[in-house]
Amino acid sequence: MSEPVEERGLPTAELVVDEDQMVARLRIHGYFHPVIDYQHLIGLLDGHGIVFGTDISAVQRLLERFRTSHGNASVEEIVAQGIRPTPSQDGKIDILIQPPAPVTIQEDGHADFRNINRFQAVASGAVLAKRTPAIPGKTGANIRGP
Repeated sequence: MSEPVEERGLPTAELVVDEDQMVARLRIHGYFHPVIDYQHLIGLLDGHGIVFGTDISAVQRLLERFRTSHGNASVEEIVAQGIRPTPSQDGKIDILIQPPAPVTIQEDGHADFRNINRFQAVASGAVLAKRTPAIPGKTGANIRGP
């Protein structure tokens, strides 16, 4: 036998925001009562300053799940998500020709500086290096705004 409405109490809705301000979840606990409606849930988001990444369809799904629940329900849904920033990537230059051999040290400890090939001959038009450009990062935004 179910409890009378007066003894059940009103349901509660709470907004839980992750520590990094990137995700907000709405939770509803209790028996269905029309006091928890769409405007009430949107008011919770507005009251907590959630202005970015709100998923209105998730709010509607949560409310529908609560309306169709039987008995003392506890439903939760992610209703807002921020966008994480992406870091930039440095550009680089890859040298495609072989570097000259290092100076060799002879067994007696002397270095042979006469046979150093400091300059390397290459064919005209040969590709000497390949440049990879930098990729700029993208700014993110938490659920409280960019």
